[in-house]
Amino acid sequence: MVQTLLKEITAPPLPPSAIIASLVKSLNASFGPRAIAVGVIQPASGQLEIAHLSGVATHAALESLLAWAESPEAGRKSPLTVGTPIKVGSFIVGAVALEGIDRQFDPVLFDTLVGLAGFALDTGNQLRRLEGARLSWVAMADAVPVALCLIDAQGRVERANRAFAELLGVELIAVIGRQW
Repeated sequence: MVQTLLKEITAPPLPPSAIIASLVKSLNASFGPRAIAVGVIQPASGQLEIAHLSGVATHAALESLLAWAESPEAGRKSPLTVGTPIKVGSFIVGAVALEGIDRQFDPVLFDTLVGLAGFALDTGNQLRRLEGARLSWVAMADAVPVALCLIDAQGRVERANRAFAELLGVELIAVIGRQW
C-alpha cells in the first residue's frame, strides 16, 4: 500500500486534491473505515479546510480534525477516534481522522501513509512557489530593454532575456544552452 501511494503522489507533482484522493484510497484499502475526514491548512489563510469528507457530518469532522491537529491527546476525545496531524517536519499542514475501522489498525502504516501525503503536499507547494519565482524572473528580465544573460560555470547561457536574443538575431530558445 505504501509503494502504491508513493508511486501515485511522487510522479509529476500533483495538485493537493489528487494527493488527498490517493491518501483516502490508501486509507480505505488499508483500514476500511466507516468515516474519513481530511483537512488541509490553506497556506494563504492559515485556516484548516476540509479536503475530503465521507461518512461523517461536517461539524463533527471539523471538530475532530482541529482536535487531531492540536494534539493526539485532544484528538482522542473527538467524534472520530483515530487520527493524526499531517506534518512536514515540525509544521502541521493538515489532519486526518478515521472512525469505524473494520480491519486491524496498524499505527505505523497509518502514520506512514499520512506522512507521505504531507511530504507530497509540501513538495507540490514548494514547486509551485519555485515556478512562480521563475515566471516572475522571466517577466522582469523580458521587460528590461537591455540585453541580459546568465552564463553558467561551463560558459553556457543558462538564462537570457528577449533583448539578448534579439541582439543575436535568434529565437530565445536557441540561446539557452549555447556556449558563450
